[in-house]
Amino acid sequence: MLEDILIQYVSAFKKLKNPVLRQTIAKVATFQQAAAIGNVKVEELVNTLRKHVGQDLMEINEMGKYVTEKPSWFRAEAVVKELDARDMLARSEHPVN
Repeated sequence: MLEDILIQYVSAFKKLKNPVLRQTIAKVATFQQAAAIGNVKVEELVNTLRKHVGQDLMEINEMGKYVTEKPSWFRAEAVVKELDARDMLARSEHPVN
């Protein structure tokens, strides 16, 4: 279970064992927020989870940006709508809402 992996990685995440906290915080917390609480780099947090689910680790270049490639299953013609969430995030809005 990824919850156990998170707790092993950062002891502060033990609070996730509280079902009420997990039901509320886990739905709205971002990786950036979780990394800040755990005092770890977000890319290290993401790679810890990716490693445990069998995904390739994401590489970080010298500028601190992810180097990614489109997966083999991606088809540009299948995209029917795009959303650039940067403005929403800048306003502290959650794009999923």
